[in-house]
Amino acid sequence: MKSFKITIPLLLLAPSALISGALAGSTAAPKPVIRPQTADKVLQQLTPNERELLLSSANLRSETGFLPGQLPPKLPFTLPALPGQRIVGSIVRSAQDMQLYLKSTGPFLDVRDRLSGALAKQGWLKKYPSGPVNQAFLSDGPDPTDSSFFGGSPYCKPGTDENLSINAYSTESDIAVNLTFSPNYDTDKSCPQGSRSAAPDNFYARQDSYTPAESNWSLPELAPLPQTEAEQRSSSYGGNDTSEVATLYAPQNAQTLFDHYVAALKTAGWTLTGQVANPAASGGEERLALFHLTFKGKSLQGLLQLKARPGKGREGKQRFDVKLAAN
Repeated sequence: MKSFKITIPLLLLAPSALISGALAGSTAAPKPVIRPQTADKVLQQLTPNERELLLSSANLRSETGFLPGQLPPKLPFTLPALPGQRIVGSIVRSAQDMQLYLKSTGPFLDVRDRLSGALAKQGWLKKYPSGPVNQAFLSDGPDPTDSSFFGGSPYCKPGTDENLSINAYSTESDIAVNLTFSPNYDTDKSCPQGSRSAAPDNFYARQDSYTPAESNWSLPELAPLPQTEAEQRSSSYGGNDTSEVATLYAPQNAQTLFDHYVAALKTAGWTLTGQVANPAASGGEERLALFHLTFKGKSLQGLLQLKARPGKGREGKQRFDVKLAAN
């Protein structure tokens, strides 16, 4: 029986178009893209089964969406020129659904700053904002000086119904940059998400009646568990009262998450005086812990509350509303 050699990886990873100068959006005329092989020539070298596998793995209905060594003719955003940039190719399913693959020689932090800077100038915002400067609940993510990975959190743009996600990471020889432009299937279409709400959608935000005022911030920063995303909903501080309300998305369960923050507060010098768990609470499991702390010579009481919000998670993570307060 005749054997066939699968050549997809070699074809897809073969050196493709080298470009220089600014990409789409530049005032200068773009230089022609050099394509060693067109999509037709690539596909002609595949067996019918190989061609079907390639298109199926890319979720393409037509061969016209397979663009090795090319960017789509029309992009809904402008890409900056990256150092030593090379276009690997694009997968285009529609004008609202496409993936772009590029490589860069780096340095990594330069690539990161050019991408994030270009998006900011074009009005793209982080879909899930991090909140105020003072934060108790933090998200798990790359360090600002991390030179190995950038991305993860999607971007949105007011007036645009799509999301834009970027993932850039270092490999042994270069930096891979993947961009995904895709429809926004969220019920809340606001950008940033939640910005159209009359009041924050948070169980504890509805109970928080403190008036913001300039004073001392007495809440410690609490390191996150792996893959935890924190969205600050409100914070207030005045006199001896300080509170923060946040929404967490995490793969852990309520007890694991709660125990982690209790331990973190004890490490920060808070003394646990009592805790209560109510797994059968209306609307989702709820946990509460009371603490004693000393802040600038004053004896204060601390409070940690966590409530599970079943059915409101995202991207495989559960949602929890949390509140931390001292008074």
